[in-house]
Amino acid sequence: MTRTTLPLVLLVAVSMIAAEGVIFAPSGAQVAPAAVEGRAYGSPLARGFYSRASTAEADPQTKPGAPAAVETIQISDSQGGSSRFPAVAENKEGDRLIIFRGPDDTYWYSYSQIAGVWSAPASIPGQTGLKKFLMADIEADSTGRFHCVWEQPGAAAMYASFMGGTWTTPARLPTASPHEWGVSIAVRSNDEVVVTDTESVTKPNLTKDVFITLKGKSDTQFQPSVNLTDDVESSSQAWSAVDANNHIWTVYKEEWDPGPPEILGISLLHLDETNTLVEKLAVSEPAGWSFWPQVAVNSEGKVMTAWAYAQSGDYWSRLYDPATGTESSLVPLGVGLSTNPWCTFYSRLAAHGPDFYAAAIDRSRILFLLKYDEAASQWTRVAQISDRSVETFDLYAGNDEILVVWGGFDDPSEIFLTTVDVMPIVSPKPILTIQSGPGGTTVPGPGNYKYVRGARVSVRASADAGYRLSHWSGDASGDTIYITVTMDRNKTVMANFTSAPRPSLDVSLTTAVDESRTWKINTLSWRRNPENSRIALREYGIYRKRADQPDSDFAKIATVPPDTFTYEDGGLPLSQKFVYRMTTIPMDSSGEESGTSEPVSEKSVFPPLAVACRTVVNNSLFRKEKINIISWQRSPLNETITIAQYDIYRKNSDQEDSAYRLIASVAGGAVEFQDRMLSFGERYDYVIKTVDTGGSESGISNRGRE
Repeated sequence: MTRTTLPLVLLVAVSMIAAEGVIFAPSGAQVAPAAVEGRAYGSPLARGFYSRASTAEADPQTKPGAPAAVETIQISDSQGGSSRFPAVAENKEGDRLIIFRGPDDTYWYSYSQIAGVWSAPASIPGQTGLKKFLMADIEADSTGRFHCVWEQPGAAAMYASFMGGTWTTPARLPTASPHEWGVSIAVRSNDEVVVTDTESVTKPNLTKDVFITLKGKSDTQFQPSVNLTDDVESSSQAWSAVDANNHIWTVYKEEWDPGPPEILGISLLHLDETNTLVEKLAVSEPAGWSFWPQVAVNSEGKVMTAWAYAQSGDYWSRLYDPATGTESSLVPLGVGLSTNPWCTFYSRLAAHGPDFYAAAIDRSRILFLLKYDEAASQWTRVAQISDRSVETFDLYAGNDEILVVWGGFDDPSEIFLTTVDVMPIVSPKPILTIQSGPGGTTVPGPGNYKYVRGARVSVRASADAGYRLSHWSGDASGDTIYITVTMDRNKTVMANFTSAPRPSLDVSLTTAVDESRTWKINTLSWRRNPENSRIALREYGIYRKRADQPDSDFAKIATVPPDTFTYEDGGLPLSQKFVYRMTTIPMDSSGEESGTSEPVSEKSVFPPLAVACRTVVNNSLFRKEKINIISWQRSPLNETITIAQYDIYRKNSDQEDSAYRLIASVAGGAVEFQDRMLSFGERYDYVIKTVDTGGSESGISNRGRE
């Protein structure tokens, strides 16, 4: 590695000047697409692809002595169009986000929450004005928010952030000069976002320089971009990484000599936490053409760079240790590169704890994952990622998996995600296993969920119709609908359900006055619901409200044993009407009542009382006449209504009740009626109904018998 001695250049922190059109206000709640089941999204790839990397070499960071566990799922079906230039990242909660160029020349996305189910691909909301995108990059901050950039070469670089199903409105990054191509994003530990891009500059001839723009955690907009290179020759294809001290490491392609022959080298800039240039390093050999550099910083602060070297037909790398100022020799990745099409012979680097991983495609366009062995100063293959030719891809180091998103060469619009198991950087996230028995489910649904250690997780039981929660088992207990689980270790909870009690059937109500005729008695009757035959019942609940009150005023007035099927509600005022409902209450500790029965109400009109029949004979005519005099008393239960009439019904005493026929209607004030010209050879029965002015009629009275 050649060290270029330069005077330290202070990159002045630019004041927060609002560049036109670059304020990033949230676009409002935008619900992410619903998760889609089936082969296309979140299911293992068909067509004979590797569910385990049988050709992989053993990786000591996975399971000692075992091949790396590799799984691939398909994120997007074939949608037509060309290269998709995807990007992928994972946040601290284990959520994952993929973005890629969609079929309509906007950037699309799919994301997975902790459960691991991916959303259906959809366009990022609010995009305008760009098409034919090229590169993209994603990084997550300490809150779990994803920060995304993508570009249209020669036009603009775009930025948007995503969290919890909501996107901010995509907007162009502020650039001092027109954006050229190449864009990357990194995030400092204080959640300051760092974006590096290439811009066209005239000085006086048109050339390219590498620029950086920053946005603090509480800022609503990016600072104007600052030129990092500002040299006479061309600089482009920049990529940045941030170390544990919040220093920025930016690698880029630089025209070291315009030639002939032209020399394109790889340079590395080191900026401290105040954005002051500490050093500039030349990392590639001073000959030939080098392209598409990458940079990553591991947990020990060591810096790895990699790039494509066209003349050798391979990818090269170099490790630099800032603590000692030492560097390794040039180390090939050992994956021969293909230069057609030229824009895809790039690699990707990622640091996972102290280890470096690289992804690159060989001359057959097969994608491989490699790991750097510092002791041997060489790269070894961890896994073959693809089963087909690859066009574009991205690499990200998650907590316990290396993520590789890629698109095929023959159909680059198909997007796949391959994950490779590695030892977690932090202690493994404890897994919550949620189960449910017959009769219900849970929210979140049954399955395995990873959570940050110490997280408090709320789980809710949701019973199917006709069932109720009986109890929780496993690492939870009790019978409350909600439980809270503290994830200090792997835990299992199970919601157990049982048949819910059903309300009683055929609930009916009769009303009578007491002997003093100053109060009334309402008598409820019902029968046991046969669907409760397998449930031990504690009691029935009786609820009552006045007829003029809303249903919310129903109040429990009594409970009766489960072998009781009537209830008398006495001492009620004659002037008020009442409505009743019933519930069934099980014996178990939950005491959760059934739903309510259908309401039953007092009748509005009641029959007269004390109906009687008295027979007299009229001898004043030329022949005897039989007369039945029917008498009754007005019911005190009708004191709140106006009686229009009494309807009098008669039948022969030896006939069934169905033989009653209406024989007369008398005024509401009457208390007697004479039934004349009756046969001496027959005996008669009478009943009376009360009819109010609204046309409502009562039931039948008691029987008046001759």
